[in-house]
Amino acid sequence: MRNVSLTSLHAAQRLQRMSVVAVIGTTGVGKSQLAVELAQRLEAAEIINCDAMQLYAGLPLLTNKATRAEQGGIKHHLLGVCDPMAPKANEWDVKDYVHEATKVVSQLHDQRKTPILVGGTTYYLQNLLFAGGLAPTAYGGISGVRARSKWPPISSDRIDTSAFADASLAADIQSLPSDEHALLAILPGLPPLSSPFSFPPDFPVHLLPEPYRKDSLKLANMLNEILLKLDPVSGNKWPKNDVRKNRRALEICLETGLRTSDVYAMQKRETAAELQPSGGTAKYRSLILWLYSEPKELEARLLARANKMVQSGLLGEVATLRRAFDRAAYRPSLAAISSILRDVISLRWQSAYRRSEMSIRSLLGLSVAPVSIDYSRGIAQSLGFRPFDTYLNLLPGHTDEKALAKANEQMFFGTRQYARRQVKWIRKQLLPLIDRNQAAPDRGHDTLIYVLDATDLSQWQERVADPAIALTRAFLDERNMPKTDEVSSRAGALLAQADRAHAP
Repeated sequence: MRNVSLTSLHAAQRLQRMSVVAVIGTTGVGKSQLAVELAQRLEAAEIINCDAMQLYAGLPLLTNKATRAEQGGIKHHLLGVCDPMAPKANEWDVKDYVHEATKVVSQLHDQRKTPILVGGTTYYLQNLLFAGGLAPTAYGGISGVRARSKWPPISSDRIDTSAFADASLAADIQSLPSDEHALLAILPGLPPLSSPFSFPPDFPVHLLPEPYRKDSLKLANMLNEILLKLDPVSGNKWPKNDVRKNRRALEICLETGLRTSDVYAMQKRETAAELQPSGGTAKYRSLILWLYSEPKELEARLLARANKMVQSGLLGEVATLRRAFDRAAYRPSLAAISSILRDVISLRWQSAYRRSEMSIRSLLGLSVAPVSIDYSRGIAQSLGFRPFDTYLNLLPGHTDEKALAKANEQMFFGTRQYARRQVKWIRKQLLPLIDRNQAAPDRGHDTLIYVLDATDLSQWQERVADPAIALTRAFLDERNMPKTDEVSSRAGALLAQADRAHAP
């Protein structure tokens, strides 16, 4: 009979408990490095990316992916798996991530390997670790509020509001001036409009009421004016020229028959109810290692990293991505051909010629006219893209050291603000979720969180790497875990709880 070691038995038992390890923290704090060191020192472990930007393929500087050498021979999952130029409908969101990551976690457990989750998108992580935590969409899931299967019927440019739940909203819509009512009526059928300063290629301006066909900024401001009339709370919430948010708020009014501010208020109440201790059951037995650095020291590292990114060729990546956006916008498609034909029929020869020329140049891989980009979506959100894209568009083919320094400074400021938001999210969203889960009678598995002090990189081994290895091995072997303040003196202030340790 073959001998089975006690260690092997313990390994099988702990993996049957569905254990996962997660490394979280701000950008630039050393999460990827620690995850690789953990995986290298454990018996069998692989890494799962939990950073929204690093899901996109290519662009290693913009997305701050670990290089092959930095990956240390450890297999990384969900890293560079999404086409950055995919249509908007195919962009990954948190539900896509949770679906795919759950499959990878299950596969690693089946292979008796420990999944190590690492990344700065804590929103993705917490929805992977806890069931029932995904917030509903703007109105989905709210009791008594249902999205319409179709937009309100439009007849003679009038909106049918007879079935609206809010009669006063219906009256306000019907009392709009004719051009405003006509604009609201055709709004759902318009393609995305991300910038208030220009219409994107192939935008059907001929569908707009006459006053707005030549002035995109006038259109953007009018959307806000209409919103102020229909829902002053929402209208005062967004800037006048934020065309995307103002438009979405108007569309929610049409979809639900309620004012958008009322929809969000209901969503907030019901989401709060869902996140009471009875909800948010932990799907796995989890150990979360929070790498933390004091802001002053972290900011110095972020500034050095920003400078290194520029020196390593960041501008080249930005220019490549910009060309991809421009060519994709003019790429021949049914919509583009239809738009050209409409221009021809309407005798708009110059517009038709320009669109045809740009489509042919795009097809041949040649340069095309720059288009407006929605910097709040997809890969365009990556830190550094917007300031350097603006710099390159302002000075095509030229170099201006002051302008370049300003773009670098803007990237650093954006990165610093992002790091602050990451800490705030952990403290205001993740930690309360862990507390509620641990207090619930049906909490599922235990979720343990420890702070590791990564402020001084010269003390990385004794303050980060060694404690992380010790904690992970104790966790996987299901031994008693230390108190949080025994691991780091910063734990008390950051976790705001005397003792988060739990015996298994």
